Amino acid sequence: MGRMPDQRRHRRISVRLGARFLLPDGTEHAGELVDMSAGGVAIESAVRPELGANVVIYIDQIGRVEGCVVRQHEAGFAVLISATALKRERIVEALTVAANREQLGGEDLRRHDRVASGEVTQLHLPDGRTIECRILDLSLSGVSLEIHPAPAIGTEVHVGKMKGRVVRLHDHGIGIEFIDMPRTRGSLANQLGERTRH
Repeated sequence: MGRMPDQRRHRRISVRLGARFLLPDGTEHAGELVDMSAGGVAIESAVRPELGANVVIYIDQIGRVEGCVVRQHEAGFAVLISATALKRERIVEALTVAANREQLGGEDLRRHDRVASGEVTQLHLPDGRTIECRILDLSLSGVSLEIHPAPAIGTEVHVGKMKGRVVRLHDHGIGIEFIDMPRTRGSLANQLGERTRH
């Protein structure tokens, strides 16, 4: 009975997302997330790391997690996540966003055509800071920004006048999903307040 709060806190959510993982020997492999909780993740992959191996996993819309391989099965493997309490909270937030999107028919940043940019805009953070950053690409549903350090997944921000939420971390910055999608790409450009290309 004493374990029930922990079980609820680490409730698993079934959601399929693209993933790639790094093994201790430095090799990188592709896989697919099949379910995840704040405490663990199950990956389908043709490559199954050894039990006890420490792996780093990059999951679409979730970001970077790391941990120890605790189980192997025919379709892949399971990892016990090593993370702080704050990181686990962020994982749950990102999982909830991803699961809700999947239930609504797979609506994600890639559903709409993405266009490369290079324009400069301003990112407004909840703490009042404003950061100038470069737009890598954008669509009617979201935008990818080059920014360091990157805000955490789940952070609500404004890109220009567009309100959005950080749903993905990548090597150059973040992916943002708009909370209120614009009607046209022209109105999107106006709302983002794109400035001169550097």
